[in-house]
Amino acid sequence: TDPNRVVYVNWIQNALDMAVSHGCDIVVTGVQFGGTADGESSLSLMYDYYAYEYGLFFATAAGNDAAQVTVFGDTYNSLTTGGLRLNHTTDIYDQIGTASNPGPTVGSKPRRKPEAAAPSEDQWVPVNGDTLWSELGTSGGQTSYAVPHTAGIAALLLDYAIDNGISNDEKSEV
Repeated sequence: TDPNRVVYVNWIQNALDMAVSHGCDIVVTGVQFGGTADGESSLSLMYDYYAYEYGLFFATAAGNDAAQVTVFGDTYNSLTTGGLRLNHTTDIYDQIGTASNPGPTVGSKPRRKPEAAAPSEDQWVPVNGDTLWSELGTSGGQTSYAVPHTAGIAALLLDYAIDNGISNDEKSEV
């Protein structure tokens, strides 16, 4: 690995604190880290703490090109998303991508992960504000491209739960 590509745990904690202080309800994580994907890493436990303590919803990516989901996709209190490939014959996203990590998690208490799958290739993304967009192209099912779909659905469900008149309904597991 490149020694200049270091991520410090306190950077992630500071980002989560900022999200909480700005009233954020949903956090999208399209990055993966190595290690044992058993939900017990300091990073995964931090996500679980913020989900429990502050009610944050975490949409996490399953990760790419490994034998099982990776950290953050192994957290207990997140919805982990795998990537779907586009069938170019039918124009339907109908199979998990070859790069999308499968589950279950590892360890003494394996859990079924990922819980969801979403389109991950031939996606269009903004590259210069709202004026210039680019197609990501085929990627083999990269999960970072899939996880924003999960966050969008969670946002709609959370908005519904807040507006439906049932007291504290937004605190239930969407």
